[in-house]
Amino acid sequence: MGLMLAFEAVCEIAKNHLVKHIVSLGGAWIKILISNGFHPTVDITVRSSKNTVLGRLMKYEISPSALPVVIHLVPNVVKFPTRPSVVNEMRRMLEEAPLEVFERAHLDKGDFIQINKKLYKQLI
Repeated sequence: MGLMLAFEAVCEIAKNHLVKHIVSLGGAWIKILISNGFHPTVDITVRSSKNTVLGRLMKYEISPSALPVVIHLVPNVVKFPTRPSVVNEMRRMLEEAPLEVFERAHLDKGDFIQINKKLYKQLI
């Protein structure tokens, strides 16, 4: 019952643009969204030049005019991204412009985006 209320609340917030962004850290919301028939419309992994996973980003769309829900996953950690390449990819998913200071950052040389093999078509 509680999970359904939480899901309905997020849908209401997204549809009515009651906040600027909806971001989740960790995998709990993935299970909630999938159990309600939603699958990611974008699923990417940001990797370093040494192929280390820097973060996985998944974008869900509740409805065409609703705010997107973006989930950030990092193995064994629950935190907001700090690596410029991951932050900018998250900003793109949230339909925000990349941060200029991060665009010029030298820390990200060689970072790349992997589009995860299993992409889902949103069913609305």
